[in-house]
Amino acid sequence: KSERKSVCERASERERVTYLETLMFELADGAAREVQLNAALRELDDEKHVVLVALAQRDAALASSHAATRGGARREHTLTRELEVKTAKLAKAGASEGDALRA
Repeated sequence: KSERKSVCERASERERVTYLETLMFELADGAAREVQLNAALRELDDEKHVVLVALAQRDAALASSHAATRGGARREHTLTRELEVKTAKLAKAGASEGDALRA
């Protein structure tokens, strides 16, 4: 009986050691995966930063373009108005000269 008990205890001890070794391996594997995931997260954060900077640059360029377009439209309107005034003055002056020549 004692010999049987000794064999069972040793088998049980071997199973416990095997189980503990398996747990240690799984913990080490989990730690390695955690390191990989943290590295991937840092990479994603870097990429996110690059995208945010690019979006900010695009927004600034669009705002600048929009402001330039509005400024150009105002200048065009002003020049058009000035041209209309000068054309009206020339037409009036031309009509006056025509009247003087007819008389």
